[in-house]
Amino acid sequence: MKKAISLTLAMVLCLLLSTSVVAHGAEPASNIVPVVLSSAGERTAAITSDGTLWMWGDYTAPYRDAYGMETGFKTSPTKIMTDVASVSCSDYFAAAIKKDGSLWMWGINTYGQLGNGQKWGGYQMEPTKVMDNVVMVSCGYRHTAVIKTDGSLWLFGDNSYGQIGNDYGGNDVSLYDDAKEYPIQTVPIEVMHDVAFVNCGGSYTAAIKKDGSLWMWGRNQYGQIGNGEECRVPSMVNRSADVHVPQMIMEDVAVVDCGRAHTAAIKKDGSLWTWGLNMYGCLGVGSTSARMNDGYNSCVPVKVMEDMVAVSCNFDLTAAIKKDGSLWMCGRNENNRLICPDSSQDVGTLTKVMDDCRLVSIGSDGISAFVVKNDGGVYGWGSKLYIGMGVNKDESQTTPIKVLDNVTVPSNWAKKDIPSDIPLDIPSDWANGDINSAIVAELVPDDLQKGYRAPISRGDAAKILMCLLEESSGKNIAAIMDEKGVQLNEAAFTDTSDKAAFEANALGIINGVGEGRFDPGGKMTRAQIAAVINRIARLLGVETDGFSHGFTDVSGHWVDSELGWPSSVGIINGVGDNKFSPDATLTAEQLIVVALRALRVLLT
Repeated sequence: MKKAISLTLAMVLCLLLSTSVVAHGAEPASNIVPVVLSSAGERTAAITSDGTLWMWGDYTAPYRDAYGMETGFKTSPTKIMTDVASVSCSDYFAAAIKKDGSLWMWGINTYGQLGNGQKWGGYQMEPTKVMDNVVMVSCGYRHTAVIKTDGSLWLFGDNSYGQIGNDYGGNDVSLYDDAKEYPIQTVPIEVMHDVAFVNCGGSYTAAIKKDGSLWMWGRNQYGQIGNGEECRVPSMVNRSADVHVPQMIMEDVAVVDCGRAHTAAIKKDGSLWTWGLNMYGCLGVGSTSARMNDGYNSCVPVKVMEDMVAVSCNFDLTAAIKKDGSLWMCGRNENNRLICPDSSQDVGTLTKVMDDCRLVSIGSDGISAFVVKNDGGVYGWGSKLYIGMGVNKDESQTTPIKVLDNVTVPSNWAKKDIPSDIPLDIPSDWANGDINSAIVAELVPDDLQKGYRAPISRGDAAKILMCLLEESSGKNIAAIMDEKGVQLNEAAFTDTSDKAAFEANALGIINGVGEGRFDPGGKMTRAQIAAVINRIARLLGVETDGFSHGFTDVSGHWVDSELGWPSSVGIINGVGDNKFSPDATLTAEQLIVVALRALRVLLT
């Protein structure tokens, strides 16, 4: 029997990303989280459906060439790269993941945030490859976080406040003391395992593990870590509240976004929580004070709204989208008129701004906002001095105008319950608990802990069903075959080398499809699964004859005689209206749940 393993569920809402959200255009070559909209400081990036990366905004000296663009202010999107699946912007640098999983970075490298082994390295003028096998990247103020295909989390860049998470932070000196040598990590180092989502803020980091737990570390002068440490009298010098290693903050989290000094998270039930610096009311808790130490900051998460699917934070603003597609914002409203065009009053509670939104991103300086609407267009508004929307840059734009077309997003984004348009690797809510139990019970091999919503193939079904036979009998397959006097015939099939297929065939549990073929990639039907479960029970000595079913659509079907016992004892149910739908296929999660039910029955 196999060694027990823990549940490795992909994180809900990989597509609900902080300052940007997944869209489905040309499919990446791996399980990349396709971030298609990202804003930071005075620049914005978006990926169109053909994989082209576009950027626009302020590229004046000395940062003009660091983004691979010409000198000056770009009033319209400029093409940067092709074959791009995901992008992340910081104030001074950017990163993109190509469809082959390679990570490319460019921009300012004063703190090693490009991961190329250099510090105080000036500009990286053109996108340069950093590493392979990357599924997600997040650029913070001066540090970067990367998730690789195996779920490992890697960080590099400025570590003055412990934001790298390797238990090493800076000394008690001002961040702006240039005479002080700060701890800098110039090459990626591994910090955590089993990570599904990451987001970097001003000088802190947040990661969600595959079990839904939220972990945070780094600068904590205003309580942005959310661990309850004192945050009402902050100091640039006193760093006693900073956290240098990952610390668990919450459970059941779907997505998190870090601003400069406040954090917002959406839990799996759709509730939105905020904490940290409440500058101009950006926490959405009612107060609109502009003071940093007035007692209105929150050191622990506070629930502020329900039914949310996406969120974005910056220095003094928070923007979030509800399931119905409406955009809500709170925080600073002066000058830029980002929230209420007819008022300059700051807004201390989340206020509805517009409808028909799918994705949202607000730059770290809080001077502009961008959304992707239902028509696939990117719309922006705020101070045109920075956002570069093809019009007079010296004025503010209070009405959203279109910047770019053809940014592909999931259909019916705003109309779906959380999670929306979930990847196949994420189990349905109804199956989560049973899948966890099935993995603990050693019914699901390591390589099958994915693709839960996809139809189960015959080859994968054989593996799970052989695990069921082992666990329900307490014996390995070789011992069972010896007892039954059967031998493995690895020449039985010409189209597979999978041992489970030969074992199932030798024991009379799963047959081939004829002409020496097993058809490992073919789909298992509901009738076939019921029959196999019935045969496993008989193999173990269970009397399965004499049981009946009441399904009206099975009469005359070959499975009629094998369906009575598994349906009578509750292992496999009908589909409603007294129907069984014998020729319909099962998904992987359905088979896993059926196998778990069978194990419980066979062990009683």
